[in-house]
Amino acid sequence: MKYFFSIIISLFLTLPSLAQEFSIMGSVTGLEGTPLDVQVLPLKLGEIPIFRTIYPVNASFDCAIKANLDMWHLIRINSSDFEKAFVSAAHKSEAEKQGGNEKTVDFDFFNKDIVFFIQPGDHVIVKANIESNGIHYQVSGNNIGSQQNAFSARMYPLEKEINRLMLQRESQMTENTKNKSRDIARQITWLNSEIEKTELALIRDHPDWEFSAQRLAGYSIDTISRYFKDFTNDVQNSFFGIHLSKILTASDIGSRAPKFSLPNEIGEKISSDNFKGKYVVLDFWGSWCGYCIKDFPKLKEYQEKYHDKVEFIHIGCRDDIKVWQTTIDKLDIGGIHLFAEDDVVPDKFGVQGFPTKIIIDNEGKIVVKTIGTNEDFYTRMDEIFQRNLNSL
Repeated sequence: MKYFFSIIISLFLTLPSLAQEFSIMGSVTGLEGTPLDVQVLPLKLGEIPIFRTIYPVNASFDCAIKANLDMWHLIRINSSDFEKAFVSAAHKSEAEKQGGNEKTVDFDFFNKDIVFFIQPGDHVIVKANIESNGIHYQVSGNNIGSQQNAFSARMYPLEKEINRLMLQRESQMTENTKNKSRDIARQITWLNSEIEKTELALIRDHPDWEFSAQRLAGYSIDTISRYFKDFTNDVQNSFFGIHLSKILTASDIGSRAPKFSLPNEIGEKISSDNFKGKYVVLDFWGSWCGYCIKDFPKLKEYQEKYHDKVEFIHIGCRDDIKVWQTTIDKLDIGGIHLFAEDDVVPDKFGVQGFPTKIIIDNEGKIVVKTIGTNEDFYTRMDEIFQRNLNSL
């Protein structure tokens, strides 16, 4: 049995003469009265994200958010009830297939929130369905939304299947099902690879789309360089294209990593000199960054895989120190945690977005740099560490 709730969200962007603000209006069908968490992230380093909680009344809501609108903004809409709804439906569906009771599992879904981009003058409408294994939504009202829909049409079925397999694996994790669990893990690995291939094929086939440039930013410098040259002039000179140019300019692949000294959770200064002669993975992140949090389970997996020969250093950026410390405790991820009190260290490393991950070799040189979350970074990590660590 398929369970879903329909969501229709309309966002109206207004530009008052004396103040600039987002006017967000919409309706939610099936989750009446459920609070909606809205994150407004200006796509410019140094700008502070805006957070709002909207309380729909009779399925309708509206909210005015003052913001600097002279740039693109990423909008993320979420609610704890979104995930509860499709996780509960997925559990029930799986239980019906197994002929047993629902099981409680905890894992990170693809597509568990609504994310899109807007700029001044846009009037965006989002229609979403919360299904048993994810949220499927369509964006209309601006060109980049239509382009996002085309990507989603190809990638969502693969991502939804990963969600289903993750649920199946976790709910059947017992001594008697280890072989089956390994089979599911292999399927998930294959699907992740297919997602990356599918996305890169879409980027290749649509060099005239801004959304292609936006998605390419999440890959390694080598991959960005390979695809960026084929973009049209309009895309290369667009906001997202210029962002890619800055990433390539600031990549510093092969150059010596800048030195730094930052405080850890207890205020003790930790210097980069402490890690001379070691391979280092730097993770620039923030507690406010949804993509950073989403990638932590995968990062933790690789941290456990290479912890004996590689230093993993997580640098909290543009954060409140108390929120940062609480988030570290909640996520329970190991490694070294440092706090960037300003943008000096991120600027030294040419950080243009979050998360940014950098691999530094045992000679102190930058060998990999990537922005966002994707399998490409972990593939490169395996290639480098498996080739070089055995000799250390």
